[in-house]
Amino acid sequence: ETVSPYICPLVEGDFEILGVRCRLLDDVWVYHPFSVKGELLQNTRSNRANRVRAEPLVLKAKIECGMPCLTADLVQPLTATNVGDSGPLLQGQVSKWNLRLTNVGTAPAKSISVKTNLPWITIWDGGDDDRNSKSHEDIECEPTSY
Repeated sequence: ETVSPYICPLVEGDFEILGVRCRLLDDVWVYHPFSVKGELLQNTRSNRANRVRAEPLVLKAKIECGMPCLTADLVQPLTATNVGDSGPLLQGQVSKWNLRLTNVGTAPAKSISVKTNLPWITIWDGGDDDRNSKSHEDIECEPTSY
């Protein structure tokens, strides 16, 4: 199993990841320091002979200003009973889903454009009310993004 931590800095400045500390099953604390080696320096004969390494920059960053960070989820629309259709979809069936974009960053997101090059996905901006009355064949002939 894989653990994927997400980091969202809230202030500007230098940022360095030293290791990971977590608690397993509310009983055991685990700490693992990271030791990353930098690349071998080849600029002088002395550095090559002594195998001198540069400072590793993989786990270092400089936080300069707030940035938006968008996450996307595909969510089934709720029915009249506030329950999503949880049945499986078979090949050839058409289903409507909502793309939910959430900004989890520290700055507002502006001028967002959503495009796709996948022919089986149609992006609808909500402005065309007569889409619900069109057949699926008519919808499939339309462009995939607006």
